[in-house]
Amino acid sequence: MSKATQKTEPKTRYFSDNLFSLMAELAEEIEALPTGLQKRLNGVADQLLSEVYSQAKFERSVPVTLRPQ
Repeated sequence: MSKATQKTEPKTRYFSDNLFSLMAELAEEIEALPTGLQKRLNGVADQLLSEVYSQAKFERSVPVTLRPQ
């Protein structure tokens, strides 16, 4: 296994597991709020998830050797 694979493989898996866990926890917390707040926070959560997805997509498109350390 190369050094690049050793560095990115666990981090990628960790990122995905934590992202899903945190989004599920956030959804539960939002559901406990009054309806007006739920709508606003769901909008922010959607924007956050979209930004995270875009960043991950961009990072996957950049060769490992060009990524900031």
